[in-house]
Amino acid sequence: MVVDFSSALRKLSDPRIEISSLKWSSGRSHLEAYGRVTDFRQPRVNGRYTGALDLVEVAAIARHHGMRQGMVELQGKGSWSLQQFASDGSIQTRNLDFHDENISFRNASLSSQFSVNDKELKLTGLQGRLLGGAVSGDVELLNWLHSPLPLHPKARPEQ
Repeated sequence: MVVDFSSALRKLSDPRIEISSLKWSSGRSHLEAYGRVTDFRQPRVNGRYTGALDLVEVAAIARHHGMRQGMVELQGKGSWSLQQFASDGSIQTRNLDFHDENISFRNASLSSQFSVNDKELKLTGLQGRLLGGAVSGDVELLNWLHSPLPLHPKARPEQ
């Protein structure tokens, strides 16, 4: 009997992994993705994704209990490495109900194309309905990851 391992060894020496299907779900939230991991010395992931998040579930994990209902659906493609990331796609929120001591709204919605990387966040073709009105336009945030965040009054260190 002769066994030929040459094609298997070629595949092992190829410095990449193809991910044909990656699925995650929890409650009403789910995410599906596929892509490729290359260069294991400096790993880089390229892929596509689609999913939906129940914002009440996300708010519970973040321990922010103002979200009463709402879903966000997204799809896109991106690349991620230890040094940088970039992604673009579309996002749609619907049936948003939120209430806390500062703001309250019901049945809000938002849709937009997005582009995000470690330096900027862009929302283009934004359309939304909130507080009985409508909003549309484009948003561009520069240095969004590197801007210092103000401390929430409840989170200020005691003096």
